[in-house]
Amino acid sequence: MGKRIELRLLGIGLLVILSGCVVTDAIPFLGKPDDTTTVYPKSAKIVIGGPTGFCVNSRQSRTNKDGAFITLGPCTSEEFKASRNKGLFIANVSPIDVADESINIAALASFFGSAAGLRSLSNSGDAKSVEILDTVTKHGVYFLHTRDSSEPLIPETTTENWRGFFAVSDRLVSVTMVNFIENPMPQSVVLNRLEDFAARIIQLNRATF
Repeated sequence: MGKRIELRLLGIGLLVILSGCVVTDAIPFLGKPDDTTTVYPKSAKIVIGGPTGFCVNSRQSRTNKDGAFITLGPCTSEEFKASRNKGLFIANVSPIDVADESINIAALASFFGSAAGLRSLSNSGDAKSVEILDTVTKHGVYFLHTRDSSEPLIPETTTENWRGFFAVSDRLVSVTMVNFIENPMPQSVVLNRLEDFAARIIQLNRATF
């Protein structure tokens, strides 16, 4: 894999680290939350929205020169208590234009199987702390199931994690669902919900996908 492709994939890997800024006691929402939000990474326009029952938490979302990460949680206190609407969704958007690169499933699999890719997935930046448990490709999205033995970036969350990677408007998007150790969701449920999240983003950006 070429250096330029690796650098672009590292960009989305580094954005995963930003999720550590999320404060989990900021949910459920106060007031009326938004169903979607729009980010503009380096002139691109990308709409982010979650599955039914999840809304954007603007206080826990960030957009800057390094890209954007958007946090979504249950829209209401009732949904916060519902078994189907546990956890948090996070979407990371890279500002780097990947239109001229071969960012595809094979490239993603190759990168995340390398030492650089494993480091980008590690909470501590240590490739040895990460184990890839499974990968799934569905509707153009590359899903990656990992276990990380290092300290979690978000307190009281599970060591296992699913992430999804795909391109929207020539920008790399990474999605993940945060699973808490108290009454954790089965990993099969986490994957299904993450598939719903990725599908919603793709649907919202269908004209440019």
